[in-house]
Amino acid sequence: MRRSEATDQEQTSRNQTRDDTSNTNSTVDTEVTAGVLVVDDGTKVAVENINTHNTEQENEKSENDHNIRVSYTTAELSAPIKVMERDAGLTITDELNHLKDELKDTKELLRTTVMNLVNTNTELGNVKSDLTNKLAVTKQELEKSKIELDKTMANVNNYTTKLKATETELAEIKITTANLSTELEKCDANFQRIGQEEKELKVAEENLKKELEETRQELEDTKTELKETGTDLRKNFDDLIAILNAKLERLGFEFKDIADNLRKELEATLSHLETATTNLASTRMELSSTKSAVADLTTQLNERTSEKVDIGKMPNSCADLQRIGHKLSGFFSVKGSKKMEIIYCNFNADQNDTQKWIGYADVKSAPVHFYAQRNSECYNQYTPITFNLARVKFSSLFERESNCE
Repeated sequence: MRRSEATDQEQTSRNQTRDDTSNTNSTVDTEVTAGVLVVDDGTKVAVENINTHNTEQENEKSENDHNIRVSYTTAELSAPIKVMERDAGLTITDELNHLKDELKDTKELLRTTVMNLVNTNTELGNVKSDLTNKLAVTKQELEKSKIELDKTMANVNNYTTKLKATETELAEIKITTANLSTELEKCDANFQRIGQEEKELKVAEENLKKELEETRQELEDTKTELKETGTDLRKNFDDLIAILNAKLERLGFEFKDIADNLRKELEATLSHLETATTNLASTRMELSSTKSAVADLTTQLNERTSEKVDIGKMPNSCADLQRIGHKLSGFFSVKGSKKMEIIYCNFNADQNDTQKWIGYADVKSAPVHFYAQRNSECYNQYTPITFNLARVKFSSLFERESNCE
């Protein structure tokens, strides 16, 4: 009885595992937009739109005697693939990468389904092997019981012969016979249990055969769908290759034009850059010379304007000019007693030779009023007009001399 209970539990566990697998492979509707499809030979295929519909139908079959539930799955894979023009917002590279990811997921789903089918076949093989081993062990036990029963019958015959010899032995034989009767009843019960187990094994074997047949049919359907899918993918691959070649050719011409334009612009830029470099070098040289000149002028200005002192009057000698702040020798105009005078100051010489008088400067510091009269006409141009008679004269600015003929 314990073996029968263990067999029932194992069968229930296997049915539960198949139910879980069936629930896992339920109806799946997926829509994939743009990606890469990888064929078995390693070829990458870009597909614009993939609509995959996997439909699974679950059928349950129950038997009234043993309440064994058998679930099987029929998977239908439909993958119509259409190639569309690339959307304006996506590039070819993005479409290829996206399609590659979606196709990888589909391939992973198919691989999982195949692995589940392989695991189911393995479990069925293991169950069949376990049942065969248990049946062999049961047969060995029956043979042992039969041998023991034969020995018991022999003992009964011996006991019957000895019963005629003594009454004591007869009583013992009766007791032994009663014990043997009890064992025989147990053997009958064992035979009945073994028969029941054989019936259960036959039922389980039939169920296993049905499940194997369903699994084989599902594998054949899956194989057929995979072949159809491969044909569609190859066709889509050829169309996509043609489109890509056309686009690559167009892009090649555009790239060539762009490269030529860029080359021309680069040559012009290089020419301008060389000119600018030359101008910059000359500008740097001029700037350096200008800096030197500015530095010299700054030094001279500092020498001339350093230590400026207000003496409170107009300078009338080289000493006054030196006190004001002049350091460089040269000609200067100073205030004389009546007129402006020109003097030469040598600030580098000895103290006695510092100043040298040059003469008066023609500087009119005040207006001169005069009244003169000419008695004859003058026809010479671009010459001063002379006069014959000075009626009113406040200075010797004009002298009488004839410049006219």
